[in-house]
Amino acid sequence: MKKTPLLFSAAFLFSIAGIGQSKSTLKLPSGKTFQVINQLETSSSTDVQGQTMESKANIASTYKIEVKGNSGPNYNLTNTLSHINMSMTMMGQDMTFDSDSSSDMNGEFGSALKDYINKPKAIQIDNTGKIISADSTDTSASNCA
Repeated sequence: MKKTPLLFSAAFLFSIAGIGQSKSTLKLPSGKTFQVINQLETSSSTDVQGQTMESKANIASTYKIEVKGNSGPNYNLTNTLSHINMSMTMMGQDMTFDSDSSSDMNGEFGSALKDYINKPKAIQIDNTGKIISADSTDTSASNCA
């Protein structure tokens, strides 16, 4: 008998929590700039025919997102990858890359990334944050929709 009030109390609290949640909308002022820093650290170990291969990677990327304006409930933004810093160890070799270094930008990684670093990409989102359209060269936006 004592469990019944507890059960009703729990059900009541869960129902209130469900009612209290609402779909929020974004309010972004024109000209506002946001900085997003993504950091990834990974480590893996693979055994192949009794031999262990370990790899580690630390990658930090910085994006600058600028609110260009809005058209109705939609926002026009630019997303610029402004910096990448990588440190990796694979098959016993250490590799590093820093997009602020001119020698790194002229190397193997830099030649592959030069079309993405410091190149603004246009993107449009609705007031819930859902991507409506993106620059066709921005491959990251196609994975988010």
